[in-house]
Amino acid sequence: MVVISDGYDAGSLVSTQRAIRAALRSDVVVYSIQFLDEEIAGKIYRDRLGAGSATLERISAESGGSFHRVTRQVPLSEVFRMIEDEMRGSYSMGYKPSRGFEDPSYRRIEVTSPRMDVGTIQARDGYYPDQFLGEAE
Repeated sequence: MVVISDGYDAGSLVSTQRAIRAALRSDVVVYSIQFLDEEIAGKIYRDRLGAGSATLERISAESGGSFHRVTRQVPLSEVFRMIEDEMRGSYSMGYKPSRGFEDPSYRRIEVTSPRMDVGTIQARDGYYPDQFLGEAE
């Protein structure tokens, strides 16, 4: 999912944590793009310019996606190209957990590589096992 936003909350009915939990349960990877007019945002948000990025960064990181900001140097077309490159280079991995699916609590995972030349591994840090019940066995 690609979210384009200024990142500022203007009256959400759902908490950030609940939105993240919903994305994780739905197995959605969120790529967020902060797009704002700095002149207008500076007048509206005064000293908080840039503060709206924290929520977008958090949702993207926890879902396994990435955060991008549109600037004069990095236009929207370039941001979409970067996201496209990330998606083309992504892999899907799976494993069978030893605990099975009986325990519905969030399970933390860590993806690493023994190779030093791999670079950054971008992955979510866990999952809810009940999101896969329809696919089990």
